[in-house]
Amino acid sequence: MKSFLIGFLFIICGAALANSLREPTFKIILSKSLEGEREVISCAFLNAQTRLTTFAGKFDWNHLVKKPFIKEARIFDSKVEFDKFATEFLGYPPNTKLPELFSAALEKEALFALSPKVYKSLYPDGQEPDSFEKLITHEMAHRLHVRILNGNEEEMGPIWFFEGFAIYAADQFADSLPNLSEAEIWTIVESPIRGSYKKYATVFRFFLNKTTLFDLISYAAQPNFVEWLHSLK
Repeated sequence: MKSFLIGFLFIICGAALANSLREPTFKIILSKSLEGEREVISCAFLNAQTRLTTFAGKFDWNHLVKKPFIKEARIFDSKVEFDKFATEFLGYPPNTKLPELFSAALEKEALFALSPKVYKSLYPDGQEPDSFEKLITHEMAHRLHVRILNGNEEEMGPIWFFEGFAIYAADQFADSLPNLSEAEIWTIVESPIRGSYKKYATVFRFFLNKTTLFDLISYAAQPNFVEWLHSLK
């Protein structure tokens, strides 16, 4: 196991400084080789927090982002080490093969992710300005979604929807949305298999153009969710 150095996050930068964000006090644990990137990574966390807070404010969810989502963060310089930690932390069987593009997660108030460089090499198609910052925002957005639902994760809806929500909240892929036919959109909606996040972004925005985010969140957990979506004009 690679050695880790523990440090505390007390840096104000970028968007966080512009919005007078208070310094978060959770610790960031880095693979030893990443110590030279500590300031950049720290700033990404602060800016991600600002990004999600701004999103929440647009929908009067400010009260849901006051309590921190993260108490500890770990950033890995190796996909192998990341997968090993994730398997143990999440309680999976030792030989579990994690998805190839699995790059970050936020569970039990602990965020763990690949470094910006490894994330870029693993998922080059997902790179855009502030992509690592948006990756962190995405994971926090899942926790915001759960808070909106009063802690009931079972009501987050199908995969395309809860991933689409996090993508939308993080403003991921907004400038590179794939064009999908309505037939392709409905195929994605009705598929239980995890698919392309970029396509999820398109599908989510397709329905957001037909109704409100509040209604989508409310109906997503209902057994007639797909039928309801079909009824939208």
